Amino acid sequence: MEIWANDGQIVSYNADEAERTVRHLSAKLVSRAAKLCGGAISEKRPRGPTGAGKNGRKRLEIHSLNPHILGLRALRNHYYAMRHGQSEANVLGVAVGDPRRGVRGFGLTEVGRQQAVVSAAEFKENYTPSANGTEIVSSDFLRTRETAELLSKQLGNTTPVRLSERLRERSFGELEGMEHRHMAVLLEREGLARLIERYGCEPAASVQSRVVSIIRDLEQENRDKTLILVSHADPIQFLMAVFAGLDMNDQERILPLNCAEIAELKLGMPVRFKEDEAG
Repeated sequence: MEIWANDGQIVSYNADEAERTVRHLSAKLVSRAAKLCGGAISEKRPRGPTGAGKNGRKRLEIHSLNPHILGLRALRNHYYAMRHGQSEANVLGVAVGDPRRGVRGFGLTEVGRQQAVVSAAEFKENYTPSANGTEIVSSDFLRTRETAELLSKQLGNTTPVRLSERLRERSFGELEGMEHRHMAVLLEREGLARLIERYGCEPAASVQSRVVSIIRDLEQENRDKTLILVSHADPIQFLMAVFAGLDMNDQERILPLNCAEIAELKLGMPVRFKEDEAG
């Protein structure tokens, strides 16, 4: 499915089972149009020799929602994802997904601590606490724990940060400790499936399964609460894919959050793709 937009106006969309046209909707109604289609929107940058898309319009992809991923049609709580601030692993440019290294080592740098404080302060200014308060759930890796504690302090939260192994970094298997630039070469040369098979990297299905399970449990345990999940680039990409209704194989295409960046998670949420930012 797709929506075509021009100057903030939705001019048409095409559904799989029925051809329909929606004309002159304001940009604020994009999400409503997506709900009409039963899908999630992601913005695609214009293509073509002059930088324009079809007929000079911007394309917004609509992805069919898969209700079987979360098993939810509506959320009882409000969700946000926060990536940890800059860590020692980020500075070194190495992969740290083994809990034997990540739980006790590779914490935040001074820059990372400042990033977390600034991001938390900006978040505090712009969000409205839910009726039943705010709870922070964090990966138990040192870099995420430190980020979560700084966020909690900035928000004035009295509820202790909850730690969860399900929000841990993806396991990199035999590639643990390798520089990301070398991993990128391997990924380009061999493909993700081969890295998983040959080097024991954690499969996509495993990461998706654990992030889905924590959302389901939080939905069962809470109502009208703001829940902030502090995690790592890969698990957050899977969270975004799940909430957007995308296939787990689309996770690799999603633009990861920056260090200490916070993003709201909503069913049918829009996502940014790496190729759009590069193109």
